[in-house]
This record gives sequence, C-alpha cells and structure tokens, in this order.
Amino acid sequence: MNMEYLKEHICEELADAQEYATHAIELKPMTQPWSKTFIEMANAELPHAAYLYKMFTEYYQKIQQSYSEVPDYIEEMYKETCRCYSSDSAKARYIIEMYAK
Repeated sequence: MNMEYLKEHICEELADAQEYATHAIELKPMTQPWSKTFIEMANAELPHAAYLYKMFTEYYQKIQQSYSEVPDYIEEMYKETCRCYSSDSAKARYIIEMYAK
C-alpha cells in the first residue's frame, strides 16, 4: 500500500457517497425504503474515506520524518488529496443534508 493507493480510494469512497446520496434524493418521492437505503450507504462511505485519509496523512508524516526534503511529486499529491478530501467530503455531506429537507 502506498500514498497513490490511499489517494485513489479516498476519492473513490467520497465519489460513492455523493452518488448514493444523489440516488437517495432522486428516489425519495417514489420509493422511500430504497431512498433510505441509499442515504445509509452514503453515510457509511464517509467514515471509510476518513479512515483512509487518516492513514494517508500518517503515511505523509512518516515520509516527512524520513527525508530532509519531501519529493515534489509527493508534496503535490499530498496537497491535491487534502483539497480533494476537503471539497468532496463537503459536497457529499451537503447532498446528504439535502435529503433531510
């Protein structure tokens, strides 16, 4: 397992959360039980992304401790993943909140 793997799966979990929440909103007027299942699935993805993000940041910290200077590509991956996690988790939470309205 490496940082690239973790980054890919963080983004995947958040994309799934957004997709499930969107399906929940679409189905809410027609099929309440399915809609509820999709919102539960969306909510389940967020902790998965959070666990992976924690692992990702710990991995980055170990690299920082190991090198006098972190390689540029790793630094850029770290920044990009932090932006992605922040932005995509906020989007997923927003869609989930829209379901409750």
